[in-house]
Amino acid sequence: MRLVHAAFALLALTALSGEAVYAQMPQVQRPYRGLFGGNPNRPHSLDLTAIVNGGWDDNATMNDPGGGVVVDPRFRLQSWWAGLSVGLSYGHHRDRWSVSANAATTGRYYVDQGKFSAFNYSVAAGLSAELNSRTTLQLTQTAAYLPYYQLGLFQPVYEPDVGELPAVPPDLALYDNPSWRFDTAVGLSRELSRRSDLSVSYNYGLTNYERPGSVDASTQSAGARYSYSLTAGLALRVGYRYTRGNYVYDVTTLASRPVEWHDIDTGLSFGRALSISRKTTVSFSVGSSLIETVQPATGDTTRRFDVVGNAGLTHQFGRSWALGVFYNRGVGFPSGLAQPTVYDAVSGRLSGLLTDRSSCDVFAGWSSGTVGVGAAASNPYDTAAVGVGYQYALTANLAATARYTYYRYFFENGAFIPPGMSQDLGRNSVWFGLSVWVPLLR
Repeated sequence: MRLVHAAFALLALTALSGEAVYAQMPQVQRPYRGLFGGNPNRPHSLDLTAIVNGGWDDNATMNDPGGGVVVDPRFRLQSWWAGLSVGLSYGHHRDRWSVSANAATTGRYYVDQGKFSAFNYSVAAGLSAELNSRTTLQLTQTAAYLPYYQLGLFQPVYEPDVGELPAVPPDLALYDNPSWRFDTAVGLSRELSRRSDLSVSYNYGLTNYERPGSVDASTQSAGARYSYSLTAGLALRVGYRYTRGNYVYDVTTLASRPVEWHDIDTGLSFGRALSISRKTTVSFSVGSSLIETVQPATGDTTRRFDVVGNAGLTHQFGRSWALGVFYNRGVGFPSGLAQPTVYDAVSGRLSGLLTDRSSCDVFAGWSSGTVGVGAAASNPYDTAAVGVGYQYALTANLAATARYTYYRYFFENGAFIPPGMSQDLGRNSVWFGLSVWVPLLR
């Protein structure tokens, strides 16, 4: 049967399916797509998507003696569950501008415990416009409501698409603490010549928790970068970004001080297909970061300098298979932690079509870092995740899906993590479901 290149966007499926870890890992695009779904490159689209699924979660290790207090039993016990996810996606693409808007909601009912996990909600809107032949403006605004606290230690190594939904599924729910999250991103780029370009950007993020005693977290950053192409695929980068965040240094008294960091974005960027195979691409980027924190006891300023960067290799083989391996070293700001993190992360993904109706993907990731950069105390941690997924298209609008995921994190001590949160979590999750795609505009 002829392959239909229009498929339901992988990222949309990820957000609706509730695979938080999977969503935080870099995407690997396949050269061909299967039967299920619609054309993501349509000039004008309005799509309704839904997933009805059910599965089993094993959260037993969250009750380890080294862990914290059991706050919400829905997220602490083994249980079968039934779930529903619904999403709406709009896109309008013209020659010089495009707009996009997305909304999604997900909820679960835990059968063995007879308890319902409240729905989360997320919305996003974006605009990309060519102001003239050399200048491009990009705007993104997102908002999300979560009825629980979740921890995401895998930091994205790629810039999100304009108007992309934040990953807010219930898979990593730890305890009941409703919150609102808002993120704003503005970017402006200008091509100065055939070899050089200049870009400026601003980002603001706010997390507002509803539970008394929780500390709202906010970060904002602004920066500029100049890039000059030395050869094909190799560019010299000179830039600077300033970021300021409010973090607590005492999780008991909730006392807080600002943390400032300076990204000295000076280095090389390389991305090019290897000459031996046009289907293999290697990329890397190197820079540096300077983090400043004020010690609450003495008032002294502590500075820490780190080399940051990333590297990746992608390879396409066959008609539909793609493999990606990625490394990233950087500074992260997971919501809920009292201090930023410095981490090293390695991840990989393999995906492809078994037939024009069936596809599978496999991913694995590992990250090791430290919470409390420049602080008097610190908290080393490790986290890992593996998973495998399978999808079979019954029609172009209906598909059967199955997925298994294992996720684990371990904190060496309780410094800078929310009170009552377990230091050691291990989770097995498996689910089966039906995915529906309905184009409302044709």
